[in-house]
Amino acid sequence: MTDSTLTLPLTDAEYWTAPDKDQAALVFDVLRRGALGFNVGAPSEVPLEQRATLPVVGYYKGTLAEKQEGRLHRTSVLVGVRLESGETFAGPAFEPRDRPPAASEGPPPKGKAAEWFATDARAQLGLPWRDGSFRLHLVSFDQVSSPLEVKLVSDAGRDPAVLEWSEARRRPAYPRPVWPPAGPDGALPAYARTPHHPPAPGEPGVALLHERVVVLAPGRPCLLYGSFTVTLQDRQLVRPRPQVQPPPGTSEEDAVRATGWCDVGDPAATAVVPITLLLVPATSNLPVAATIHAPVHGPAAAGAPAQGCFALDLLQLVPGLDPGRFCLYAVAGGALSGPSPVTLLSPDAARDLLR
Repeated sequence: MTDSTLTLPLTDAEYWTAPDKDQAALVFDVLRRGALGFNVGAPSEVPLEQRATLPVVGYYKGTLAEKQEGRLHRTSVLVGVRLESGETFAGPAFEPRDRPPAASEGPPPKGKAAEWFATDARAQLGLPWRDGSFRLHLVSFDQVSSPLEVKLVSDAGRDPAVLEWSEARRRPAYPRPVWPPAGPDGALPAYARTPHHPPAPGEPGVALLHERVVVLAPGRPCLLYGSFTVTLQDRQLVRPRPQVQPPPGTSEEDAVRATGWCDVGDPAATAVVPITLLLVPATSNLPVAATIHAPVHGPAAAGAPAQGCFALDLLQLVPGLDPGRFCLYAVAGGALSGPSPVTLLSPDAARDLLR
């Protein structure tokens, strides 16, 4: 993250009408006092009947060599979390450019450069276009922007009576089953704390511990230990099987299934939390994402903090990974944690390095 974040001088409306306002002055300001990385902004509110896009605007400061290589457009990933559901969206931050960066000869240039950029989070991530709140980040390998909070709101959604009406009629939401299921007799995946686990964060987030370098050999695991702290949502709480009266011609199982309830597969779980793991490559803007559903064991209440942990083989969770350098991130409860670097080596590369 930048250690000197600049405030973009844009009103909400100007993100659509004048996103490049004061661009020359801001580029100079970023170069003069901004740290390497992103300075970003977005409208605080998007009126759904009036707007069809969610603009994200900002400045990226990097080296001249990175600008020459096209790092901003080549490696930037946009991450969005719908706060009401915890659903995570991730993908390239920008449309692909028509031409790759021009090749250069000689040593890389020295110095710093700043670039203005703009993108549409709705188009890039396929965000659901309905009332709700999003937290957005831009990520480029090991660089992360400050979070952006954006609320999508319809005219009807501004009416307190409509909100009260919809809340009274919304059916209960239930958590998904624990996934991947816990292995037998302590085998991975596992959700019990061990001495290998890092301490849980003091605020919402995920602490990760794994090998820094992994050889992609058959049967070779990449052990990942995670500890998380989240503020629980009502939809994440485990509840007893609902008592329903099935309609004529419908079985009780079908009627229960229609409510959204299911057995979470862990009799000790009091809540189940979705956690999305993101592997962001050093050389592309195509993240690899996998969402697990981890149990909470112990007291659980909506709006209260809770902790849990997981242990798994990352290479089993995300099979078919290619060799390369990655940064691992985790999204839980709207909080993005990371970067945690990991390099995956092919057996041939590992042998060459040991010669």
